[in-house]
Amino acid sequence: MGKAKVAPLHGHCIPRFELCAAVLAVQISETVSTELDIDRNLFRFFSDSKVVLVGIDTFGPWSIVTRKTRGGQANSKRWALLFTCLSTRAIHIEVIEELSLSSFINALRRFIALRGSIKEIRSDRGANFVGSVVNLNIASINVEEGPVHKCLEDKQTVWIFNPHIPHIWEECGNA
Repeated sequence: MGKAKVAPLHGHCIPRFELCAAVLAVQISETVSTELDIDRNLFRFFSDSKVVLVGIDTFGPWSIVTRKTRGGQANSKRWALLFTCLSTRAIHIEVIEELSLSSFINALRRFIALRGSIKEIRSDRGANFVGSVVNLNIASINVEEGPVHKCLEDKQTVWIFNPHIPHIWEECGNA
């Protein structure tokens, strides 16, 4: 019999690797402390498993059929929120129903629940973010105060706006 074309999933995951690395670090510290006659209380171990940098971009809309009725089809639009890890270039896509503040906050919360907390978010003040100023009837986009700031402050996350030039997260959205 030939091998399957799809490799089986292994039980390896990031938390397991972090645990193995922590056990190895403790074993190495014991060896170092006995060889060099250093007090074990001087060793400090910490883990930073957070996603450090994330780029955010939105793209869409797509017209999709949400349900079929007797008279025809009911269409609606969906957008995608693209999260890009700037260290590994891994991408995560969240589908949102509308370009609203509550949809964005919910998508951000889903991302943090799945991937872990974020230290820093980077995005530009491009058309998707600046264009929502007109739709929301507000003076400007300001994450320094309001519901987005509260959500980010709870997670100890900083949002930095870059000038509008093509970035890694936009390249992933155009692919």
